[in-house]
Amino acid sequence: MDLLKGSSGAVLSSSRRSLVLVDIDRNLHISQRRVIHVSTFRNISGLWNHGGHLEHKGWRTTKGVRKCTPSRMSVISCSAPPTKEEAQTDVVLLSNGPGEVATWVKPVLDSLRRQSENTCIRISVVLQPCPHASGREVELVESYKQVDRCLGPEYFWKLVLFGTTENDWTWNRRGVCVFLGGDQFYTLLLSQRLGYKSIIYSEDSIRWPGLVDMYMLRSAKMLSGVPFWAHSKCRVVGDLFSDSVFGLQPQRKELHTFKGADSPEEAVPVVGFLPGSKPSKLALGVPYFMAVANHLHRLTIGRIRFMLPLAPTATLNMIEKYAAKSSNPNILEFSWASGKVVLNDESLITMDHKDERKSDAVVSELNVVGHLVTDEAVSIEILQQFPAYGVFSRFNLCITTIGTNTAELGYLGIPMLVVLPTHALEVFKGGTGGLLGLLANVPGAVGNSVARNVNSALLSSSGYLAWPNRWVNREIVPELVGRIEPVDVANIAIYYLGNEERLKEMREQLLRIQARHREPSAPGVDEKNGAAEAVATEVFRLLAI
Repeated sequence: MDLLKGSSGAVLSSSRRSLVLVDIDRNLHISQRRVIHVSTFRNISGLWNHGGHLEHKGWRTTKGVRKCTPSRMSVISCSAPPTKEEAQTDVVLLSNGPGEVATWVKPVLDSLRRQSENTCIRISVVLQPCPHASGREVELVESYKQVDRCLGPEYFWKLVLFGTTENDWTWNRRGVCVFLGGDQFYTLLLSQRLGYKSIIYSEDSIRWPGLVDMYMLRSAKMLSGVPFWAHSKCRVVGDLFSDSVFGLQPQRKELHTFKGADSPEEAVPVVGFLPGSKPSKLALGVPYFMAVANHLHRLTIGRIRFMLPLAPTATLNMIEKYAAKSSNPNILEFSWASGKVVLNDESLITMDHKDERKSDAVVSELNVVGHLVTDEAVSIEILQQFPAYGVFSRFNLCITTIGTNTAELGYLGIPMLVVLPTHALEVFKGGTGGLLGLLANVPGAVGNSVARNVNSALLSSSGYLAWPNRWVNREIVPELVGRIEPVDVANIAIYYLGNEERLKEMREQLLRIQARHREPSAPGVDEKNGAAEAVATEVFRLLAI
């Protein structure tokens, strides 16, 4: 048997029938042994090793003998014993957009840290390139104290292709890559690169059952499309959205009342606005919802209150930018409302927050960071709380764009109108990938035309857009999609606000869906702990800790 070493640090020993590949890569600090049969690499001029650091060119298989030029290979001795760092383990969470980071990553982080109290793991969050990202996901991830380090999407391909990062991250021998949003295939690539196990949490599709170590599924219905031989790699764990909304006590209910609330005869309805967190959505949503507020204010003679919970990846500066005519051309083009943000120095709404698990009420305060004042002097309170479920619970009706927020509102039983104006579909550049995706991102008229037509086609064939409607494949909450004007949305909102029975019916239907679609957790996991606990348990099972 010959023992050879490549300049990149891979050790290749050849025998008559197999290769023994030992990766002692200098950057990854990994030592691992992998036996690969020679027949696998016949007619292949390059090899991407199991540890995944580099692609070694020039290795050929000729009658069971590996040949390479002397300049590329040299004789080495055995590798050093494992270091203390190698005895630890890595958990890598892959995600993409603001919704996934807020509602999938956060509960899994909490469960991982709680279950790892007596073990030593390092948690890394790797963000994938995503056309739907807001650009501030790294900042949101870094606000989570459970995370040890975070890699932005601009460095993703450098890690996958070359095994390196900007800050020269090291990797331990054992690890698991967990998919929590984005492209499932990226999880396969990264797990191969690092030589780690892989887990994919999926809410709608099982694409790689033969290559993934374990699929964690939202619903048992998903098993119908899985080959029988792959059922052992699938576990039904329930909905991570639910864990995000209800925490680790899914059956817990919290009551919220505002101190100093108006008396019943003076009470006014509260309408919430959720325009989104991504620039493409805010550019349309902010002026559009301001126009809706103007119409509602006129229709109710001012007897209405508006709230806008600031998304975790949105800022006051972003709201200000998209509310101004000078920086948002959509306002003049579509005759929507403009406005400005007025900051608050000290303005708090005090809320009695009663937790039924405790005998005493906990008083918390919601910070009104400012007001979005429209061109008709209508004031929309901008509140900052994450997660904003305490604010949501105050809404009589929420007017929202599509996205993760519809699932959160659904689980809370908040009546909603889901609005997607199609006046400027070309601003959404990430509707598809491949050649069409590239063409859609071409600057100018060509890219805009492709994006507009692609998005129009996707909308016409997409079915329901709001999560509660998708869960039951029928309309529970109204979806207002198309070139619908703000005054039309205001009129529909007035209809619901003036019809308490319809609001109550929508609320009860949402809560029934929430109760019916909470799937049992994985075997061996306490059902009350939910999907996040099941995912964390599977991580430690694969790590064999």
